[in-house]
Amino acid sequence: MKVELAKLELLYIIFILATFVSCQESLKERCAREAEEYTVRNCPQKIGMELILDSVTFTEDANVMGYHYTATGTLDDAEMMKTNYTRFRDLMKHEIRNSANLKPYKDAGFSFEYTYTSQKDKNILLVLRIEEKDYKVCSINSKMIWTLMVAFV
Repeated sequence: MKVELAKLELLYIIFILATFVSCQESLKERCAREAEEYTVRNCPQKIGMELILDSVTFTEDANVMGYHYTATGTLDDAEMMKTNYTRFRDLMKHEIRNSANLKPYKDAGFSFEYTYTSQKDKNILLVLRIEEKDYKVCSINSKMIWTLMVAFV
């Protein structure tokens, strides 16, 4: 009787452990799930006057968070988008660097891709891809700064 009870307890413990282990999802799995859930719950979503967020995606094999927009009004202009590419890219790098919400993704080295599609003709107007090397800021501690200052005096 005691042996059977011990076996049942062991099976119960194994079952509980297996349940907890199976409930753990990786960051990549969580990103894919949350992107899909966000899209279902919130998209399309008007962002400002001339942008509509159509969907959020996560490409697991490339570690890319994707944001897909439809441009309307004055933003729905391929030439204007091309002319302002550097300005848009710099703005997105700044936003990513300063976003606390993206911290887990930045810590994992994910890339961020923004695709803007024309509402008029459905053509892609602009694709911005911001990679880890673009948003990581070189951190210099105060000891290094002091050493550099002394070296140049």
